[in-house]
Amino acid sequence: MPHTARNKEHKMGTIKEIFARNIEENIAPVIYFHTIDPETAAREVGEYVFTSRELDSSRRIGGIHEQMVDLLNNIYEAFIKQANLPASWISGFFGSGKSSFAKLLGLALDGMTIPKFDRAGNRIGEWSMEEALLARNDTKHSDQLAAAFARLRTVVDPMAVIFDIGTMAKNNEVIPYTTYRQVLARLGYSSLDGVAHYELALEDEGKYAEFLERYKEKYGIDWADKKNGGLAAQHFRAVYREIFPDHGDLLDVSTFKCSGLDVKTMVDNILRALDRRAPGKTLFIVVDEVSQYITSQEDSSKVNLQSFISEIGSRAKAGSCRIWFLATGQEKLEDESKSSALFKLQDRFPPSLRVHLDRANVGEVVERRLLRKKAGSELEALITGANLDLLKLNAWGCEQLTREALINDYPLLPEHIPLFMDITQSLRNSSTRSQSDSGGVRSVLNNIWSLFNEEPVALKNQSVGALLTLDMLFDMIGSSVDSDVLLTLHRLFEKTPPDSMERKVAKAIALLEMNGDARPVTDEVLAKLLYPALGSRGVKSEVEAALKTLKEDNWIQYSEKSGWSVQNNAAQEWNRQKNEISVSAGEIDEFLRELSASIVEPVGQPVFPRLGVRFPLACFWGTDNPEDRIAGRGEPTAVSVCFHWASSQAKRENSEIWLDASRDKKTMIHWVSGDTSTLESLVRDWKKSQKMIARYRGQSGLTPVQSRLLVIEQGNADANREALKKELRTVWTEGCLYFDGGREEARAAGTTFETIVKTACESRIERIYHSFEPGNVHLTGADFDQLLKKDTGGLSRVFLDGPGSLALARSDGGKIVIKPEGAVPQAIYAYIKEKTFDTGERIFAEFAGPPYGWSRLVIKSAVVALLRDEKIKFDSITAITDPDARKIFESDREFARAEIEARVVTEGDLTGRDRNAIQDLFERVMRLPNVDNSVETLADLVFQKFPHIKDQITVLERTLTRLGLALPQPIGELNSALTDCLSNRLADTSLRRVKAKLPILAAGYPQLVHAAEALSESTVRELTALKMCLDVEAAQL
Repeated sequence: MPHTARNKEHKMGTIKEIFARNIEENIAPVIYFHTIDPETAAREVGEYVFTSRELDSSRRIGGIHEQMVDLLNNIYEAFIKQANLPASWISGFFGSGKSSFAKLLGLALDGMTIPKFDRAGNRIGEWSMEEALLARNDTKHSDQLAAAFARLRTVVDPMAVIFDIGTMAKNNEVIPYTTYRQVLARLGYSSLDGVAHYELALEDEGKYAEFLERYKEKYGIDWADKKNGGLAAQHFRAVYREIFPDHGDLLDVSTFKCSGLDVKTMVDNILRALDRRAPGKTLFIVVDEVSQYITSQEDSSKVNLQSFISEIGSRAKAGSCRIWFLATGQEKLEDESKSSALFKLQDRFPPSLRVHLDRANVGEVVERRLLRKKAGSELEALITGANLDLLKLNAWGCEQLTREALINDYPLLPEHIPLFMDITQSLRNSSTRSQSDSGGVRSVLNNIWSLFNEEPVALKNQSVGALLTLDMLFDMIGSSVDSDVLLTLHRLFEKTPPDSMERKVAKAIALLEMNGDARPVTDEVLAKLLYPALGSRGVKSEVEAALKTLKEDNWIQYSEKSGWSVQNNAAQEWNRQKNEISVSAGEIDEFLRELSASIVEPVGQPVFPRLGVRFPLACFWGTDNPEDRIAGRGEPTAVSVCFHWASSQAKRENSEIWLDASRDKKTMIHWVSGDTSTLESLVRDWKKSQKMIARYRGQSGLTPVQSRLLVIEQGNADANREALKKELRTVWTEGCLYFDGGREEARAAGTTFETIVKTACESRIERIYHSFEPGNVHLTGADFDQLLKKDTGGLSRVFLDGPGSLALARSDGGKIVIKPEGAVPQAIYAYIKEKTFDTGERIFAEFAGPPYGWSRLVIKSAVVALLRDEKIKFDSITAITDPDARKIFESDREFARAEIEARVVTEGDLTGRDRNAIQDLFERVMRLPNVDNSVETLADLVFQKFPHIKDQITVLERTLTRLGLALPQPIGELNSALTDCLSNRLADTSLRRVKAKLPILAAGYPQLVHAAEALSESTVRELTALKMCLDVEAAQL
């Protein structure tokens, strides 16, 4: 039964009555690092929630309990082993509790004493922050945290300095200077730079006690009470002059800034101050919002922090490290790109000392601090199977919803909290209003508390069963969205009733559209986020009707990519609409890639000096991956140029990055852009213009003003594209070229983009293809076909030894003999021999690209020669005369698929002695003159001569049969041996069989010749007559 119907029968209680805690009790909006008085600290630790989840294999993801235990244990391990980098990075989503984690941990290490209260809120005494923190830990293994604290205290006596860098820094100074000032102040020195500096000097001279006495005598008050006052510098100077009358007026006591000190001096001073005022103590410096501060400053911020951490680490020894640095930030260092200001901090904060409080911690903290329910409340009766089914069908993220999860999160739904975190983060990142008002965007916890207690939502007063809807969240944080969107919404609100679905839908769109690229704002999403109460039917039809009305009235618009968004109220103001169009960095990059391809296209092919050979030009965008090629067809013999678009000045000017890249890809020219900021702005405007044109082109019903603006926009776009090309050429000409560990200004290679490309390639081509010249021969298909023929007499001179040839063969006594002794076949053979086995495809890849650049025909020619010289084989193919041998070489595809291996003589293989023996069979036994003992020649003779010999045996056998005689045994064995030798057409296999049958062949062939000669025609006639006489006439007698 729907929740609304039930209310008619039975008035439900209010939502605030089902919670275990007083939902109206205020929650502090944030943790303030600069507020560290005992009462505030006691309140903060009293609300602290320890979450618990097992650490993953990298020990970086877990609950708050696991992360704190792990950090303390790893600090202990680092201390024992020598902490060269005594620094911890504590990161987490806004509102995840990273600041609370860092502050309470620091206060616990500092040993702060805070008030202790009973459950009723009555003060019952005092205890340490560590005791209070441990008491808040109600996780399964809470004893581990107590053990970790105790273990660390066995090796250190800690103290802490805790501050928010954004609050305490002066004039955007770099972090080490603020840290230095805060440490000295914590140790009792003046907070004024110049005064503290000379306090240290007085201690160095042993005059500080005298200074304190003289000051009290002169001003009647202790120095400690006035050291930070407005007249402290003047009073200090007056007393200082009494001690050192010869030191002048000491005017810089008022003007001295610690920014004048180098990092080494600051660390020296801190250590001296510790020895004097906190002997034996180990200092933990805890600094909040470091990442936010660094990313808003110049590059020197991160460099100085790197140096500071390195310096304090350089003073560490095994079992001794006096200074530790703990920083917080939203970003995980390992997720930062090279262009980020935080990237280089990665190597200063060891992974073992990093903490990350992920999104799951936020959800659990909200559940435990705010949403815990009383047992047996009215809510439990409402959560029926039917109502759960309705939620699964109609509400946000409820497809796998369980009863327990709903009870834990009600009146929210389990997936509301991750969504609220996304919205909160988007507001902080994109809204100019929220960036200018630090209180404009609060944490998820505070926003949910406000939803319960503040008007116009005040969920606490609604009946049990009501659910939080997204329009309610807008009522709490909507003032932080973009002002143009707010203007549209305010005008919409003037025209719609407060509870109308149109108003609710528009509010929801305003929050969701900020993340529309990642999660499109669809009808279904809106309907599920506006589902009103347990037991209600879905509201998709009402949402669709409201969307239709809003769109028709020009309040909202729809795109396939990001879904619904709020339309600016001044929709007819063309430029305003254009400026609101979002252009992502990816879109800009894609367009610049396309534009760079267009300006590279006209550039001619680079020419190899001296040889006059043209090489293809291949251009890439950012990487040498095939999908990032913007020019060229993928030829392996290309000269490659990789264009790197470097938006960050720091990255652009960091030569080491590009020098390393050029050493890594040493056959590629790396071209790093010049200043990109102007062009990126122009491209962004151009893309906005294109989107405006695409939006309005082809639309019917445009107003005359809109039609005119569309024509102007289209006219400007074509001209602007050519201007963009010109500006793009300028950006590249102002860049730098990196090649094989060297750097050159692009303008040094020419004054125009096209000239620079060609000159840069041609001046380096001999280094890229330094082994090209031996394979630089002109080969035709007809030339190559000659190499595949058995007869080498007609070989082209390009294959013979001599200048400008491949030296695959030579003349030996007037006969052309295959001897691949040139640089090309020798290089290929050395490669195959080293690999022992490879494919034709990989041989193509190796020798077609740098440093060789040889054509496929040249490579195949060398391989043919190596095969014919018995240096290599293709599986069972060992000779060019073998079946399918020519097929391998006649097709590049077949060659690429072929498996090639170096010939290695093994037991059973033909040796030179074996070939000599076979040669002797043909020359001595069979009387063939001048037989060559190569495999090709011997195998050819086998397949030429042996069939004729078999024919002779057949004729002889028939003759003897007519005479009633049997074939002599040696000749019969000869016939069988010949059959065996001819049964396989592979040269190597056939000759090995000849080798095995040599005794039979040598013995049987002479008898065959003798028998054939003896059985002349006359002899056969006489023997035939004799057989007739014996068979017929003798029988008659």
